[in-house]
Amino acid sequence: MTPDPGASQQPPAAVLFDYAGTLFDDTSVIRPHRLAAQCALRGRRISMARAARLCAALLHAVDSPEGRARRADADLSPDRHRAAWTQLARAAPGSDALIADAFYACVTGADGWHPYPDTGPVLAALHAAGIPVAVVSNTGWDIRGSFAAAGLTRLVAAFVLSCDLGVQKPDPEIFRTACALLGTDPARALMVGDDPAKDGAAAAVGIPVYVLPTDRGPARPRGLTAVLGLFPSLGSLGSLGSLGSLGSLGSLRSLRSLRSLGTLRSLGTLRPNSPPAPANRRDGSP
Repeated sequence: MTPDPGASQQPPAAVLFDYAGTLFDDTSVIRPHRLAAQCALRGRRISMARAARLCAALLHAVDSPEGRARRADADLSPDRHRAAWTQLARAAPGSDALIADAFYACVTGADGWHPYPDTGPVLAALHAAGIPVAVVSNTGWDIRGSFAAAGLTRLVAAFVLSCDLGVQKPDPEIFRTACALLGTDPARALMVGDDPAKDGAAAAVGIPVYVLPTDRGPARPRGLTAVLGLFPSLGSLGSLGSLGSLGSLGSLRSLRSLRSLGTLRSLGTLRPNSPPAPANRRDGSP
């Protein structure tokens, strides 16, 4: 199929967002107080000191090279995800079945996932402008609860979850599915994520990809406001506030349908040729 020469001058018709580390913080999910609370709900009280030691051991178990290998396909179904994560957690030093179950509740509990400060404003701006949004996530559980808890569900047109679809990023099918649900040609969409390999795979189906910086924290804007610079109808970025993280932007890759960088000037610091930084998933989040 021959690309439309006019597409390079057009803003995206839809935006696909990753979930963990992109819209919602993945660095503060596993914390001693949450693990202790989940253990208490199961009839066992543990000290904060022990909870802290357990958190360290559990995260090491799931994030070690062996742990990552054993959960590589865990996001393909809820049952597979629970089995892989609880088995790894149970094998951690000091752990047992109850602690593994409590840990898993922390990983998947909606109360542990919080949006970055700029997530709500950016989703709201896109929604108000009539730009449909899909959340495309490798996840083994239903993440809609996190959006509901944050009051963001109405701003998302489609959730495309690996555990529902049976395929995960970097499989191109997950990106094609998202575009089909939004009624958007891949060349007119934009993928925003933090993983150059998994999220960057959207380029294989012709979707431009904006890769966020790896450095992040729960109280800091994620740099999502930069995406709004692609939409002239949204006006000046300065009127949206929360631009704290725009000084360190990620890089926009695969400009297959956005050939003219002139349409992207409002993004500020643009590094289309910079090498991708390694993904930095912390706290055992998927």
